Amino acid sequence: RHEEAANLLRHASRQVPQHPGIALWLGHALEDAGQPEAAADAYRRAHALMPEEAYMAAQRLNWQRRLCDWRGLEALSRQVRHAVAQGNPAVEPFAFLSEDASAAEQLACARQRAQAVAASTPRLPPAPPCADGPL
Repeated sequence: RHEEAANLLRHASRQVPQHPGIALWLGHALEDAGQPEAAADAYRRAHALMPEEAYMAAQRLNWQRRLCDWRGLEALSRQVRHAVAQGNPAVEPFAFLSEDASAAEQLACARQRAQAVAASTPRLPPAPPCADGPL
């Protein structure tokens, strides 16, 4: 079904070529469909549409590194590391692992992302008290 999703997102991208979210999700779908070069192209397009967005830059950077595509890598790396230093939770910790970052930077990235995810996740109600006796 990944290929089907990628085809639908390609169609959507042709219909609305200036929509960065569609380009981003196309990259995710192509990644899942086993098309890494096409995924990297989609992430590059998403970043071109929203060049200041740290999440887009981090996705592009991660895939360019995976494919040994060194074009513009230093600027992307600076953008992503700056976002983490500024407390931006958009950078995913696993994507950030490939950066030449200190342990403190890696930890900050992970904490920032975890706090953002936790804040957006509804809390479960407390469990009811257990009655005495066998489980």
